[in-house]
Amino acid sequence: MGGRTLAWGARPLLRTLLLVVLAAAFASAFITLRPGSSSSDALAPGRSALASATISPGYDLVAADGGVFSFGDAGFYGNTYTLGLTGLGGSRPLAAPIVAMAPTPDGKGYWLVAADGGVFSFGDAGFYGNTYTLGLTGLSGSRPLAAPIVAMAPTPDGNGYWLVAADGGVFSFGDAGFYGNTYTLGLTGLGGSRPLAAPIVAMAPTPDGKGYWLVAADGGVFSFGDAGFYGNTYTLGLTGLSGSRPLAAPVVGIVPDLAPPPPLAIDAQSASQALSQLAVASAVSATLSPTGGVPGYRWSASGLPAGLSLTSAGELVGVPLAAGSGTATFSVTDSAGETATLSQAWTVAIGSQTSQQVSQNWSGYALEGAARGSVTSVSTRFVVPTPQTTSTTCESSVPCDTSVWIGVDGATNSYLLQAGVAVGNQAFAGEGFCGSGAAAECAWWEEITPSNEQPAVPISPSALSVSPGDTMEVTITEVGADQWTITIADLTTAQQVTIGAATPISYGGPANSAEWIAEAPTVATSTGTCELPAEPSVTSFLDPLAVATPGTTFTLAPLAFSDSTASSINPVCQFPTASSIATQGDITSPLGSSSGGTTFSVQTSTTP
Repeated sequence: MGGRTLAWGARPLLRTLLLVVLAAAFASAFITLRPGSSSSDALAPGRSALASATISPGYDLVAADGGVFSFGDAGFYGNTYTLGLTGLGGSRPLAAPIVAMAPTPDGKGYWLVAADGGVFSFGDAGFYGNTYTLGLTGLSGSRPLAAPIVAMAPTPDGNGYWLVAADGGVFSFGDAGFYGNTYTLGLTGLGGSRPLAAPIVAMAPTPDGKGYWLVAADGGVFSFGDAGFYGNTYTLGLTGLSGSRPLAAPVVGIVPDLAPPPPLAIDAQSASQALSQLAVASAVSATLSPTGGVPGYRWSASGLPAGLSLTSAGELVGVPLAAGSGTATFSVTDSAGETATLSQAWTVAIGSQTSQQVSQNWSGYALEGAARGSVTSVSTRFVVPTPQTTSTTCESSVPCDTSVWIGVDGATNSYLLQAGVAVGNQAFAGEGFCGSGAAAECAWWEEITPSNEQPAVPISPSALSVSPGDTMEVTITEVGADQWTITIADLTTAQQVTIGAATPISYGGPANSAEWIAEAPTVATSTGTCELPAEPSVTSFLDPLAVATPGTTFTLAPLAFSDSTASSINPVCQFPTASSIATQGDITSPLGSSSGGTTFSVQTSTTP
């Protein structure tokens, strides 16, 4: 809303002018063109009724007493007399004269509005309120309007409308947004310290309904929301209703240009620049630009280099993870439902990448940077592996587990913020890591610093139930300085948990690396020896993404665990020697080479 309830009529001359303007409005604003039916009864969002529909050969006239006269193909859906009222006199008169009429988008109904703010709906026109439902009392009473209503305008979809008063007050109903009035501009209506030079006489919405214009009798134009200001009678050198070059007569209406917007397209230069000079491990941050269409754009893309992603706002982010070439297809949809696409070729240069490194228990990829704060987000999707239960070293009585996770830090320092899924056998479940109920799989997260390694925190199965074969999506995101959130979602069951949603995780690591890891499966025996199960398993990481500070360059480090020599993860648990069982994790699908969205896979195999 946005009207005022000041008494009106403070200045006799202005009041006389107002009555003249209202009389002129009665003579000029009471004809309504009727949109004809189009291919769809529903009006696309962001399109105005007259711009989107075919105008039928017909029109309506409305009289101050509420009488409606339909001509041509215009349908008659009622008037104030069919409601039992008796015009401007009689036993049940209108409280105030009708001052405006507006059609519904499909032309199968209309609204009438009276000077006191009363609204009358006919046909398929919905009633969304009037000034009385706002607690005002018309042109008199305990809470009167500051000035009479002079015009109304429906929203593009017909699910709301605006009323405007002569003092520039605007009242919004239904899905009509309030974008301001003459009072929000610092004016004081028809009186006060900064009054209007002349009363408002008409209103017109923008084609997308996200703004409107008000016009005054002196030719002054006021723009709100996304309505642009293109001039008024003063910019033409005229001087309103008086002065050296006055108007010959008051302005009584405004009609916006309802020409459809230019066709929606994607700016080819912005797409070309976004995918230019790509290199492995070099952070990318670029924004695509649309042209034409109706504002309110949503973006998507396919065929991007591994490690890059396009947000719905058109921001291309990430770090290319593999050399190669291809073609990306960008798509943008505007608020009116129009869609445009553009294909753009890309090439990723080799950049900075090391040869495969051997780790004690990590297999996957790490992006290793130098600058603090290089990484602001890391994410991936993966399928929960099946726990190994048949190995001679993984008997039902011996706890056996592995984990799949993503992390920030840890590759080159002693900090680590990580989250993922742990999978084990029944003996592992019996240890209770995943909570009560002897669950063998669960999601978890952990924070490690040089001075404090906090125990891994499992997510209760009641909040997020995890099963082998489920597709998981895990995201770690910086939301402020040393403030992080972790979101773990099971896309198969549509469950999701966000750690730090209310109070972010306080993590002060350098945030200069990102990891996508499948850990070595281990068995903790009663003697304290860690043995490795014999069955091979495959973990596939889908669309690994790291969002980094623009311009940051990393080293991409492939990691593979190989436990064929004695080594210690901790003082209690020793891996077997080469003469015993040895398990190794190899990257079987290099980054970007797999089809169907799989970016890389890790396979564990056993060497006797």
